[in-house]
Amino acid sequence: MESIVGKILSDRYRIIRELSQDDFSTLYAAEDLTDVNSPQCQIERLQPLYESEVLGTQSWQKVLQAFVEQGKILKKISQHPQIPQLLAFFECDRQFYLVQELFEDETLEQRLEDSLINEAEAIEWLQEILGILEFTHKANVAHLNIQPSSLIQHQDGRKFLTNFAGIKNSILFKNKPLQTIVNQDFAAPEQIEGKADFTTDIYALGKTIIYALTGQVSEFIQPKTLPDEDVQQPSTIDSYSSADISPKLANILNKMVGNQPSLRYQSAAIVLSELDFEQQNVVVFPPPFAFDPQSPQFSGEEMPFAVSPKSRKTRQKRSFPFEFPKGIIWLLLALPFVTALIIIFIGMNRNAYQGFIDYTNKDYQFKLKYPQAWSKRDLDDPITGEVVVFASP
Repeated sequence: MESIVGKILSDRYRIIRELSQDDFSTLYAAEDLTDVNSPQCQIERLQPLYESEVLGTQSWQKVLQAFVEQGKILKKISQHPQIPQLLAFFECDRQFYLVQELFEDETLEQRLEDSLINEAEAIEWLQEILGILEFTHKANVAHLNIQPSSLIQHQDGRKFLTNFAGIKNSILFKNKPLQTIVNQDFAAPEQIEGKADFTTDIYALGKTIIYALTGQVSEFIQPKTLPDEDVQQPSTIDSYSSADISPKLANILNKMVGNQPSLRYQSAAIVLSELDFEQQNVVVFPPPFAFDPQSPQFSGEEMPFAVSPKSRKTRQKRSFPFEFPKGIIWLLLALPFVTALIIIFIGMNRNAYQGFIDYTNKDYQFKLKYPQAWSKRDLDDPITGEVVVFASP
């Protein structure tokens, strides 16, 4: 296909250079001549396999309608913060173009050229990509093209999912049921037969992570250093490989790549619940004061917030009249420390939220504060109708 480097498309986008090319599309870096703030973007030019055909008016209108419908769907789900945003889509001279954020970050495929991933990285990839799939599946959109080249890691560590197949299938193959963009190494059996569903994405993601752990395209994975009986083995295995992972992760991956949809996890949410490796991001707020029960000034009767059974016995022993003055002395000695801690706490609490911005949600009746340096993004969620994403710099 003829190069379009240097051309201006839709009187707006100047093509700067070619980024990559495959059998279905060519990706270009482009400049948006109407956007002063962020002119850089990328444009994908679809390469229909029927370009040599002469399409009649009716056939062409169906293809164009499918392109518009799929473009609207992709633009809606691309509001998710971990899906490259679709900025625009248009047809020009019977060619189809998708305009997205410029992403020149490393794909998982490129990362694997240097080294395989370990178990911790595998869990990170699974958790983040499954979270994206949970969102898209609720919006009734399957990806149908998950493979190492479709997974991107941003410089800040965030994982992204790109290359959704729906819009491309509708254009490249005119929605013929048995023709789809598919990588045989990672596609589920039913997708090749034209019967894909949401578990097809779960299969492809499991296959991708097994490949990233082992460097081999396998239907089964087992730990290297642990006995085989710790892992649930399928009745028939065409290919298998091993990696330094726990039996729990191996069992999860093996269930993801079941050769029939009924043998797999039925939703991304279920897989996420199984992936609780005590590595979830949990924010723990410390108490206002932290006292050591063994500390002399906070032992026994004078400990202000907690009394252990041993402390209660000590209190009973010290309740005699001749020990009462000693308790007062300890109380007087501890009072300055308690007063100082209270003053420090009040001062910290007073300054804790300087530079924070209030956010109030009237629909759900709650209020929170977020740092002024953070960005707030309102999304039109296809399920709940409203989502707010806060992102740190």
